[in-house]
Amino acid sequence: MDTDDTTPPGSSTSARLSRRTLLGTGAAGLALAGTSLLSPTAASAAARSRVRVATYNLNTGSATATRADLDVLSDRVALLGVNECMGVEREAIAAWVRARPNWRWHRPVSRGGETRFKGSNAVLWDRRVFRLRAQGARFGSRSHTPNFEIDERWITWVELTHRDSGRDIVWIQTHMDPTVERDGRPRKGAEARIEGNLTYMRRVKALAAAKSEGAEVLVAGDWNVDARADRRVGHHRFPFAVLEERDAPAKLPGLRTTYSHFRFDVPATSGPAKTGAYIDDLALWVRRSKAARVVRFTDHRVLTGLRSDHRPLVAGLVIDHAGAGRTS
Repeated sequence: MDTDDTTPPGSSTSARLSRRTLLGTGAAGLALAGTSLLSPTAASAAARSRVRVATYNLNTGSATATRADLDVLSDRVALLGVNECMGVEREAIAAWVRARPNWRWHRPVSRGGETRFKGSNAVLWDRRVFRLRAQGARFGSRSHTPNFEIDERWITWVELTHRDSGRDIVWIQTHMDPTVERDGRPRKGAEARIEGNLTYMRRVKALAAAKSEGAEVLVAGDWNVDARADRRVGHHRFPFAVLEERDAPAKLPGLRTTYSHFRFDVPATSGPAKTGAYIDDLALWVRRSKAARVVRFTDHRVLTGLRSDHRPLVAGLVIDHAGAGRTS
């Protein structure tokens, strides 16, 4: 059975009240129950779910640290994209998932001479909250990363159905070449990496556009450009201009990151918490009509105290239930 009587961590349904909630809150609880069960208007307005999701470059270098970080995150989110899923981290994630029957994951497998880095991005989800529909990977670009034996960058995706709402969600996990930007501008000597990332971003955007025809799309990962500096400068070959298409602000549909919604009131995802860089991103494909937007960000936060050289970026989502119409 894929169902569970409890609400999993990282997920809640506004329209559903537990027996404990109804019986444990006295008259106030009964009044709330009467409103939600007897009033069609209130029930319709509550036909939405809230889910927490995250992206994390899980570069811990340790099986123990990887498992500990996953324990922390799985208590907070129901959907998680990870980078650096290689070596000890890959084996630790696989063992962690095997020991938890409510969790599943997709890490692309290299076949027929394909690079091992095809599997460097992965997606994990709580199957009590999401049901898998499809999964895959797409070549992104050649890599020109210095000091590491990375030859290619791939794009990993899963298509899931959110069980409570009936909405289909596509999660696209990404990772681009580093050391391309300094203070929002191209670094000297980084031309090959910048061009590779530009190719990668165009392919990510094309995949997101194609998948958005039948689902809501989230794009996440380590983009290796400081989002705060990128927003300030707006260089035409970096994510703010390319993925958010900020050269034409009225141009929709397109991607919008949590930083575009909530700014930078959270710790940096890399380097010192107060003065570091916001290089890990989580974006939603924003449709042209607001009435057609059935998934929206509610907030974002960055978790501190974990064991990677990155920090997880966590976001809240509200999902309107299929057939319920858009709620405010």
